[in-house]
Amino acid sequence: MVNQTLYGTNRRDPARKLENLIGKNLSRIDLSGANLRRIDLRSADLSQSNLNSTDLREANLAKARLNSSSLSNADLRKANLEKTDLRKANLFKANLRNASLYKADLRNADLSDADLGGANLRQADLRKANFFKANLSRVELSGADLSGTNLARAILCNLDLSGAELSEANLIGADLSRTDASGADLSGTVLRYAILNTTDLRCSNLRGADFTGADLIQSNLFGADLREADLSDANLKRTNLGKADIRGTFLGEGIGLSAQNIQDYRDRGAIFENSIVLYNRKTFSFVYSPSFTEDFRNKNIRDNNQHTTSDFHLDIVAVRVKQAESAKVNSLLSTIFEEDSIVSIVAKSETRIFDNNETFTSGLDKLHTRFLGILAQQHSWNRAALESKAAELNLLLDGALEVINDTAFDVCDEPLTDGEDPINLDTDVLEQLLP
Repeated sequence: MVNQTLYGTNRRDPARKLENLIGKNLSRIDLSGANLRRIDLRSADLSQSNLNSTDLREANLAKARLNSSSLSNADLRKANLEKTDLRKANLFKANLRNASLYKADLRNADLSDADLGGANLRQADLRKANFFKANLSRVELSGADLSGTNLARAILCNLDLSGAELSEANLIGADLSRTDASGADLSGTVLRYAILNTTDLRCSNLRGADFTGADLIQSNLFGADLREADLSDANLKRTNLGKADIRGTFLGEGIGLSAQNIQDYRDRGAIFENSIVLYNRKTFSFVYSPSFTEDFRNKNIRDNNQHTTSDFHLDIVAVRVKQAESAKVNSLLSTIFEEDSIVSIVAKSETRIFDNNETFTSGLDKLHTRFLGILAQQHSWNRAALESKAAELNLLLDGALEVINDTAFDVCDEPLTDGEDPINLDTDVLEQLLP
């Protein structure tokens, strides 16, 4: 009866024909390409349904169940999706401009390339949702939970993200220019090559965040917590770091900073390229002690600060990655220390792991090229097994996958891996990455 009603004689204006569907069970139904403009499906069960390319403009889907449904290329402009269940829904390239998703559940939903301009996402649950290359300009996000969300290359300009929860989010290449993120939690967030010019980050939690290559021109980081953050190759021209906590913050070569700024920030505990890590032998020997090395393999990168023995906090994993990526660190070490024993530790480690005739993948160092070769041995990995393989190369799994996926984005605009357990590989991307 449902299908007969949906595809009756009045299909051009189904809102007149469809009646009494509020709260109905329509799960697994195929409505792809249908004209359902202004339809009232409040509280209806449309889970696991096919709504691809469906016209749902101004439709009322409040409190409806659309979990695991496919709405790719659907037109949802000005639709009411308040408190709607959209968990694991496919909204690829969907048009959600000016739609209301107040308190909607979008956990693990795919909104890549979607247009959400002007949408209302206040208090929405967006944890681990995929907004890759999505347009989120002028979106209302107050009270929304964006922790663990993929916002790589998303447009987030002129937004109010003050006090937002964005911890562990992926913001690689995202545009957050002129956005207010004051007081937001961005701890552990990846902001590599993000555009943050004139962004307000006052008093925000940026601890352990990765700003490598980011544009921070004229951004305001007054009073922010930047402990153990990585700002190497970031443009800090006219950036306000007044009263920011920069103990253990890596500022690379201090791009855009004056000599006076560099001296001031060094005095406040920041680390620069010419003083990386190695303030004294005690710190360095502690980094390379066998017990500590074994311990940090099995812990999240954000927990490393608990192992420090003073007020100075050091991002150990960032240090190891820098050493693997750049041969110049070895020469730097040899100039800082008179003894050769410390440098020999690194040299012996590299000799043990690598062959002289190895072929490298563009954008990857020796260590990650070797790990890419291991990944290529099968198309799906059990997480525990892959963690063991990474540990054999003295790598943390999540960090290694992040480096490889960043390179994959540069090469073909797609990540190599997907999922947490199992971890699946995109064979097309893999073919382009392999040397």
